[in-house]
Amino acid sequence: MGSLVMHLCVANKLKNKYKFSDKFIIGELMPDLLKLAGKDKSITHYLEEVIEQSSVKHLPNILMYEKINENSLKDEKTLGYLSHLVQDKIWFDKYIGKYAKTDANDVSRVEYLEYNITKSDKEFSKDISNDYENINKYLVKKYDLDLDRLKNTLKQISPDDEIKQKIDKLFIINNSDFEKENIFITKKDLEDYINESVKKSSAEIDKILEL
Repeated sequence: MGSLVMHLCVANKLKNKYKFSDKFIIGELMPDLLKLAGKDKSITHYLEEVIEQSSVKHLPNILMYEKINENSLKDEKTLGYLSHLVQDKIWFDKYIGKYAKTDANDVSRVEYLEYNITKSDKEFSKDISNDYENINKYLVKKYDLDLDRLKNTLKQISPDDEIKQKIDKLFIINNSDFEKENIFITKKDLEDYINESVKKSSAEIDKILEL
């Protein structure tokens, strides 16, 4: 699960662009909230396995999501959910794909492409999670995010007590200088990713709103 703060940066831009309500934000975070509640990520994120050059990736199937939810696609919550999947597809295909390569023949082995080393999938998960936590402070400040308001809103609307108890832990803010401490993610990656996510999410939203 990537950084929810990254998703929030994109979601706020889209919310302002289309003058959506907080329902869009809730939909944007819902895939990861459902996963947090114990749901299978392959289901919450509509994942399909993609193998390229002996590397395996699990990416959201956008067309599958749109087909399954075709009767409610124009609902703001549904659009927010869709936006999350679009962003995840970009992040895990283009950016995680730049950082690391998971061996299709042995998914427990992950090659760190920049460093020319191989670690276990558990070590990679820990390393990328630390990167996510390190970037949150920078993103909150740069994009002026009101996390307290968001956390209170999530707690009020969440039907799941387990999620309510874990919401505060979703947005961990470290005091680290992430460019010195991160293994993978850079400021340029973040800016490129956010801009591309806004553009591609907007294209999907425009297509649906024009139906």
